[in-house]
Amino acid sequence: MRYFILVLLYSSFSYSSDISQRDISLFGRPSIGPIELIKNEKQITWLMQKRILNVGISIPDYPPFDMTIDGGNWYYEGLTADYLNIISRMLDLNVNLVLFDSRFDAINAIKKGEIDVLTTSNLFEKYYELSLSIPYINDYPSLYASKRNINENSINSIAIAYDYLPDELLEKLYPSAKIVKFNSRQEAVASTVFGHTDAVIIDHFSVDYLVESRYSSNLYFLKFLPIETYGVSFAFASHSNELRTLFDLAINNIPLSEHWAIKKRWSGGVTIPDIHSSFLPQFSEEEKQWLKKIVQ
Repeated sequence: MRYFILVLLYSSFSYSSDISQRDISLFGRPSIGPIELIKNEKQITWLMQKRILNVGISIPDYPPFDMTIDGGNWYYEGLTADYLNIISRMLDLNVNLVLFDSRFDAINAIKKGEIDVLTTSNLFEKYYELSLSIPYINDYPSLYASKRNINENSINSIAIAYDYLPDELLEKLYPSAKIVKFNSRQEAVASTVFGHTDAVIIDHFSVDYLVESRYSSNLYFLKFLPIETYGVSFAFASHSNELRTLFDLAINNIPLSEHWAIKKRWSGGVTIPDIHSSFLPQFSEEEKQWLKKIVQ
């Protein structure tokens, strides 16, 4: 069954009037019915007072997680939308979607208290001092190239979405390569597919969706990168402990079968690695200490 939650789309003064005056629907596709969530008295009281959950989404789209046709659609859908639909019903909160022209605008808004939560977040948001929920899907940063047998050491330019990983981390991984930033994952992938950059860094899950839906099979996997991104999560202001705890509780209580149903729905045919898979990146003690330092 498909569920719709009608929400009001607000925008900042910089948005076009067409976007700011429209209603948009949260379009979720859960395959299960209501999930009962056991909450304590304090949490119940807090939720009754809260009632409305202000959720930030940034454009351009991040398929298959966040999709609104770059703000031009009447509904918000994707893998994260499916999770948001389930969680909001578990917490009995009405959802109000707020659209932002950039990730930085959304991050500033959450710090100012203008929104409660930001979708599809990872190490990047943590680097900018936001707090993350537990992940609802693992995030495996990967290096892809348009040439099958390219040597990693010969890569001169690497494409990446500007809001995927912090600059400091990229400079440490590839000090000799030119890092070319793009507004979206789609643009970053396209630049490599069409030969404008040698390689692209992107999460393993979404690149398969993009290749299957837009670019045929013109990208070749080179390696998983030794980066701990903290998974794909929801982001909160650092002081929003109550709401983050409730999101963690909700995510933990979603049945495993539903997690897999959502991932399969949006996977584009990708083999979803298990968190214990032996081919995932292993970190040296030096790398672990460095990662801890840059996200403090």
